[in-house]
Amino acid sequence: MSVEYGIINQDKDRELIGKGVRFLPVIGSGYGNGLAYDDQGNLLLNAGSECAGKRLLVLGESHYIEDYEEGDDISEFTRWVVGAYRNAEYYSERWMNTFTKFARALAGRETSVSENCAIWDSFIFYNYLQVPMSGPRMRGDGEDYENAVEPFFAVLEMYHPDLVVVWGCRLWAYLPDSYGFSWEPDIVIGQNVHRWGKYVLPDGREVKVLPVYHPSAGFGWDYWNAVIKKGFGCE
Repeated sequence: MSVEYGIINQDKDRELIGKGVRFLPVIGSGYGNGLAYDDQGNLLLNAGSECAGKRLLVLGESHYIEDYEEGDDISEFTRWVVGAYRNAEYYSERWMNTFTKFARALAGRETSVSENCAIWDSFIFYNYLQVPMSGPRMRGDGEDYENAVEPFFAVLEMYHPDLVVVWGCRLWAYLPDSYGFSWEPDIVIGQNVHRWGKYVLPDGREVKVLPVYHPSAGFGWDYWNAVIKKGFGCE
């Protein structure tokens, strides 16, 4: 398995590994420019509107590794998975559609393969649990979620995203309410009310945290586009 995608900074990687990160985050090449939406609600991959340049971290829950053995080096696994998606490998696999649906939730429209790649280049992707699951759709135990807290905040403190979009209600329920957590004003879409919040990092920076349904199933990308845009501060 080789690293196929993402900005690689070996010093930062070593620091994160020292803080308990086993699945290193994927750093998109355009992450530093941030994402924005123009006045018509069109996605901009670079700064250029009043809500421009917000850095996004997308938070998945876990990886499934069928042939994992204790002691295996899994540090580059997330990067390999996203690299395989960007290189149009395994497009027949159902789980790859999860990545496409989320790209469309950001764009608010149907997207091409090249557009999906550009969108995935624009943010950080990180999986919360730092132990692999032995089967699909499995969940970790309570200790796995507790052990994931410090590595997650190590990533936040290193890369300072403005917004974290959390994949799935289950993961959202396990995120800690420490680190200066407080609630943000509800996001209202029609009759639906969405709760979200923010963390305050040790250096005083705020990171807003927005849960969405997991894109793997029951996910209407057009609806969640409206929610995400409000999370970006766009009406």
